[in-house]
Amino acid sequence: MEVGLSVGESAYIRSGISCGVRCDGRGIDDIRRLVISCNPMPHAMGSSRVQFGEHDILVGTQLQLESHSTSTLTHSSSLQSPTSPSRSISFSLDFARSSSSFSKTSLSLLHRRLSQLYASLPSNSIQFQNLFLIPHRLWWRIHVHILILQTSPSSSSLFDTITIAVRSALQSTKVPVVSLQPTDADQLPNVILPNELVQDIDEDENEDEENAENEEYWNVDAEGAPVHVTVCIMEKGVIVVDPDWSEEESALAVLGVSVSMKGNRMRLCGVTQKTAVQSCGLNVNLIRTAITRAQDIAQELILIADQQVHRKEIQ
Repeated sequence: MEVGLSVGESAYIRSGISCGVRCDGRGIDDIRRLVISCNPMPHAMGSSRVQFGEHDILVGTQLQLESHSTSTLTHSSSLQSPTSPSRSISFSLDFARSSSSFSKTSLSLLHRRLSQLYASLPSNSIQFQNLFLIPHRLWWRIHVHILILQTSPSSSSLFDTITIAVRSALQSTKVPVVSLQPTDADQLPNVILPNELVQDIDEDENEDEENAENEEYWNVDAEGAPVHVTVCIMEKGVIVVDPDWSEEESALAVLGVSVSMKGNRMRLCGVTQKTAVQSCGLNVNLIRTAITRAQDIAQELILIADQQVHRKEIQ
């Protein structure tokens, strides 16, 4: 059961923020401690665990071969092949027993938001062309499984944490290098996985075997996967980043900003408004300032996540 803030509690939070002080000791520009663990699940093709504030998210990825036969190609003009992120990635969400207070309706909402976010990405944000084995006939599809280990459902930063965890898991995802064995003209070729190829390697050629193992997989280029950041607009135009639920309850408005970054180029994917306490409108310049601040925080989160992924690859 969620308990709202009293008038006095809300006034106390707002007065502290106006002085640059928050209830948990952070400044208005400070984010909570972010911990990212890469590949905590060795059996998955890619995985990550992200602890951000009160949230603890575990994400694993799996690969599945999908295909269209020649007859399907002949009779269909519209095929669901991986020409866009929404057709190449599917999501599933669940919560641990410790988070049993989390409703299935909330899970459905998170799933819809995540699917819409990836559907809004341009096709070049993630290199899905590399997932093709045979153009428009045979390709890899990525299934992303998200487990919410611990959370506070009332906080918008849950979705922020999920996007960071999904991005880190995608970046650590390894796709096997396969061989295609020709069959009849109307049939798809047989797919030979790396473990089947290794059996053909001479056991005495240790050095060649090590080189073969290194070349059995390639990493998904998910640098352009989006990150979502929540910011609050408070009284007197004060912008608060990474708010907790009490700060969201005390804000004039709560904005969710989605950002993707490819190289040094940043792209704004979308802006949503969760709530507005006052019925009056917000100043346009204030909204722009909030979006800019959210982009700065998104860049900071992306850099932290990338450092963790690259550090794991070096190890």
